[in-house]
Amino acid sequence: MDTLASILGHAESKTSVYTDSSTPEGHFAATSKVLGITTTYLLRGTVGDPHAPILGRVEIQDASDGSGNYRTVAYRGDRLKGGKLAGYLNSYEEIFADFAS
Repeated sequence: MDTLASILGHAESKTSVYTDSSTPEGHFAATSKVLGITTTYLLRGTVGDPHAPILGRVEIQDASDGSGNYRTVAYRGDRLKGGKLAGYLNSYEEIFADFAS
């Protein structure tokens, strides 16, 4: 299981740690570039707790066809990468509520 400390240790950019209207109560988000992909992780716990576990993530992926288009893809799992494809994102609120359940 990876945690906020794992994200911070692998971040290739400044990491934003926050709550907003998309994060369920008792959870928070962390956004950073990790392994070359801008990723927002949902974690369970108190904002900033380095031991808070990852529940899932949303990646902003380059379409890789040279078009400059991107897609937003969600994965359920407690690791920095890998996990189960949760689908293409409709809204952060929807996917984070699913991860938190």
